[in-house]
Amino acid sequence: MMPISPTGLALRPGAARIRRRAADGRLRAARCGFEGAMLALRRAALDHAESQALLSDTLRASLARLAERAGAKP
Repeated sequence: MMPISPTGLALRPGAARIRRRAADGRLRAARCGFEGAMLALRRAALDHAESQALLSDTLRASLARLAERAGAKP
């Protein structure tokens, strides 16, 4: 006699293997999506840090120029 599933339908031979493969495929797809999202987040964070470093250098150079101008005038 075939086992009865929670939905009340008899399970076909090999159905568990098919469900297991489908679940494995969904897990792999989710893992790839998560890893892709993490990679994009890391890249965005690095881009942000680099832009902040550039902004900091620009502000320091501007401040140095202003200080030089202020020192040059009596």
